[in-house]
Amino acid sequence: MSLRTEYDAWHQRIYDSDPGHEDASSPWYDLVRNKIGPVSGLQILEVACGRGGFVRELARAGASIVGCDFSFSAVRVSKSKLAGNGLKKISDWLVQGDAQRLPFADASFDIVISCETIEHVPNAQSALNEMHRVARPGGRLFLTTPNYLNFMGLYEIYALLRHPGRKDDQPFDRRQWFHKYDGGFDRPDG
Repeated sequence: MSLRTEYDAWHQRIYDSDPGHEDASSPWYDLVRNKIGPVSGLQILEVACGRGGFVRELARAGASIVGCDFSFSAVRVSKSKLAGNGLKKISDWLVQGDAQRLPFADASFDIVISCETIEHVPNAQSALNEMHRVARPGGRLFLTTPNYLNFMGLYEIYALLRHPGRKDDQPFDRRQWFHKYDGGFDRPDG
């Protein structure tokens, strides 16, 4: 089974367990809401849009939004949920794509959003480079990732010791990943 088919099954299982769940209610979206400012008229990409709740919210706020997810199942569910909420046109702007090889032209977006995703990408540096590539010069990236240097991290250690054979729910999860910042990203054109 490929990583994509594992994610398709995972997204379908999550959706089937609670089809009405509003994924834009997740706390990481609150962090973005508090910093993003007005979005009307901006070109925005959400990488790993899941079931499309935040895509719907940004579209209603006037953004020209594109949602992209690795999982065909997530994109299908997103399109269905958006079309069911009167946003059929927006559902046409949901695409399947890999964060490590985004299917968009250089400098396409004013804002790129990726919440709680980078720790699930096999090559995080490629994903970061791609997000940078598709952002316009002066564009902004909103990227969130879990902080396990807190009580949640202590619980993870406890759970690992208590249940050593426990398997994470998500197909690929690199929670203890620490990136070494090398001073920035350089565009190939300057």
